[in-house]
Amino acid sequence: MWTWISFIVFGLIITLLATALIQKTSPAQVLDSLWQKYQNPEVSSVAKLNKQELRSLVYRQDSIIQTLENALEDCRHDDGYNKAYVATETESLNLRSEPNLSSSIILRIPNKSRVSILYYDDIEYYLDGANGKWCRIRYGDQEGWVWGNYLSIP
Repeated sequence: MWTWISFIVFGLIITLLATALIQKTSPAQVLDSLWQKYQNPEVSSVAKLNKQELRSLVYRQDSIIQTLENALEDCRHDDGYNKAYVATETESLNLRSEPNLSSSIILRIPNKSRVSILYYDDIEYYLDGANGKWCRIRYGDQEGWVWGNYLSIP
């Protein structure tokens, strides 16, 4: 085992000396350069960028930060249920008191609004030319039923 360790250490020393010869610097400077890259790898690559490339990097970082802030804001308003969006060909979707067309309408949810899916009905129905299920949702502080085929889950 000590033979292998000695062989590896010897190989590293030879590599260090060869790198120093190729770069025409001292082995200490090669080690220092490696240490600086290990400590902060982004600094060495960022230091070589021109002004326009740095601006572009800052804009990309700002974009990432904005995306993360938006995701964090969504989490703050997350009630733990699956999210969906109203996707109808009309301007709104009826939120009903019961899972059927004859039940009273609680309110009309604007198209493309975000809702929380509480659960789907167990029974599959045939409505508007397609099979589907009624879905219990929450919109704002209201809960009710909508036809599940009119929801788009991202």
